[in-house]
Amino acid sequence: MMHFPKVVFLIFFLSVFCDSCKKYEDGPAFSIRSKKERISNAWKVKYYSENGTDKSDYFNSTYANNILVVEKNGSYLFSYKYNSVVDYTESGTWKFNSNKTLINFLKTAPGTDTTDMKINRLKEDELWLLDGDSVIKEYHLVPF
Repeated sequence: MMHFPKVVFLIFFLSVFCDSCKKYEDGPAFSIRSKKERISNAWKVKYYSENGTDKSDYFNSTYANNILVVEKNGSYLFSYKYNSVVDYTESGTWKFNSNKTLINFLKTAPGTDTTDMKINRLKEDELWLLDGDSVIKEYHLVPF
């Protein structure tokens, strides 16, 4: 039989960390760090696929030295060397949708564009994103 203080502690613990319980298809089931803390990092693409076909080698040679820096303040920077020749850098802002299952990137330079990506996994050391309708693009990112 549980004592009253243990029950109160359990209820408090679950209510405080409920926001960190499993929300994404591929986990994690639980994290003490907030979603904003976990996504704020410098990331690089480790795995890329289109409609389930691994195209990681193609992606990493076409977008060499790719790095996505996501800041807690809501800004991001994405850079790479296209075909190992042309330097590309874009910047903008990011935010979660209301239930934190999607991340919205609003590119502000160069030009403007909006991309919503589904989050499949959000861990301290892994970020898995899905993008696309007719061609489903899957990105597995790891810290840079």
